[in-house]
Amino acid sequence: VQAAAGPGQVDITLLNINDFHGRIDVNTLKVVGTVEEQRAAAPGGEANTLLLSAGDNIGASLFASAVQQDQPTIDVLNAMDLAASAVGNHEFDGGWPDLRDRVINGGTNAEFTYLAANIYDSMGDPILPEYDIFTVGGETVGVIGVVTEETPALVSPSGVAGLTFGDPVDAVNRVAAQLSDGNSANGEASIIVAEFHDGAAFGVLESSTLEAELAAGGEFAHIINDTTAQVDVIFTGHTHKLYAWDAPVPGQPGVTRPIVQTGSYGERIGKVVLTVDQTTKQVVAYVASNVTRTLTADATLVTNFPRVAAAKLIVDPALAYAAVQGNVIVGSVSKDITTAFAGGSYVGGVYTGGSRDNRAAESTLGNLVSDSMLSVLSDPLRGGAEVAVMNPGGLRNELYFAPDGNITYAEANAVLPFVNNLFTITLTGAQFKTMLEQQ
Repeated sequence: VQAAAGPGQVDITLLNINDFHGRIDVNTLKVVGTVEEQRAAAPGGEANTLLLSAGDNIGASLFASAVQQDQPTIDVLNAMDLAASAVGNHEFDGGWPDLRDRVINGGTNAEFTYLAANIYDSMGDPILPEYDIFTVGGETVGVIGVVTEETPALVSPSGVAGLTFGDPVDAVNRVAAQLSDGNSANGEASIIVAEFHDGAAFGVLESSTLEAELAAGGEFAHIINDTTAQVDVIFTGHTHKLYAWDAPVPGQPGVTRPIVQTGSYGERIGKVVLTVDQTTKQVVAYVASNVTRTLTADATLVTNFPRVAAAKLIVDPALAYAAVQGNVIVGSVSKDITTAFAGGSYVGGVYTGGSRDNRAAESTLGNLVSDSMLSVLSDPLRGGAEVAVMNPGGLRNELYFAPDGNITYAEANAVLPFVNNLFTITLTGAQFKTMLEQQ
C-alpha cells in the first residue's frame, strides 16, 4: 500500500524509535540527524511529522548516559523534540518514585509526555497520562502508550510496589474508544497511534514473518488480533526485533495497518507515512519502513540542522565526563570473557563471524557473574547462598583482553548496566529443577 496524497488528502509522517537505552556515543548525532533528514524530506515538511517512542529510552544504558543517571539521554530526546513515549519496563529500573520525581517531574525533566494506559495505582487510577493528542498536517493524532504486563517480573518488585500492570491491549482498546466516541471533552482524534512496549519474539533478522508470529500465538498475536480497528498504526518495542509488517485489521477482511519495530539502539528509525482523507478523516493509504541510520558526516548534520547542533552540546560534554570517570582501571583479564557466541570462529585469538548472546548456551561471562554473586551472597549475613543463577539476557557486553588486559569502570559497567540488586531465596530441589527446565 503506497501513501501519496491526492486532492483533498494530506500525508502525515510518523517517525518512531524504540529501546534506545541511553545510546550516548559516537553515533548519537547520526541518530538525531536521521530524524532531521526524514523531517526535512517528509511530504509537507516538519509540520506534517511527529516523533514518537515505544519506550526503554533509558535504562540498560551505555556508560556515558548511565554515569549521569541517563540525564544526557533525556536531554538529547528533549533536543530532538520527541513528542511522546510509552513507558518501557526499563523506565522503572530506578523505581516508580525515580521515574515520577526525577525523570518526569525533576528539574531537568523529560519535556515529552510519558504515556501508560495500563498501569494503575492502588485506587485503580492510571499513574500517568494514558494518551496525548497532537495536530499534525492539520489532523488530530491521538497517541496511546502501554507497557508489557510482565514489567513487575522484569524490575525490582519494591520499585513498583502498589502498582498494577493490566492487559495492554485492553487498555489501548478502552482509550481508543474514548478518543473515537465523538465527545471532544474526553479527547478526540481522527488518527490513533498505539505505542506498545511489547512486540514479536522474532523479526526480519531471524527470517520470521508476520504469519509465523501469529501462528506462534502469545502476546504479539494478541496485539495483532485483538487491538481495535480504531487504531490506525501500531508501533512496538521491548523485543529488539526489526520488522515493518502489514497486519490484518480485525473485523475488516482484506484491510491492513502497519505494525513496526526498529530493532534497538537508534540503529534505525521507524517511519510510517499515512495518507488521510481530509473530509472523512480516514487513512486511505500508508507506507511503512525502517530507515537505516544516516551516513552523513556529523559536521554536515550539525551545520544543516539546529537540533543536531543542540544535541552536540549535550553529547560532547557527556562523553568527556564519561571518559574521565570510565577510564579508571578496576580489574584485568588474561583472555576474553564473553557471552556464548553462535557461529563464527576464533582465528589467531580473534573472534570472527557469528553473533553474541546465545542465551541457550553456557558462557564464561555468565559463569563469572554467577561466581561473583555467589562469592558475595554465600556470607551467612548476606543470605548464605549455595547456588547463584544469572539471567543471560542481562549480560549486555563482553570483557575483552584487547588491548592490554585491563578492565575499566566503563567496560565493567557495560556488562551489567542495570540496577542489579542481589537477592537470595530458599527453594526445594524440585523447584530448582523446574526453574532450570523453564529456561
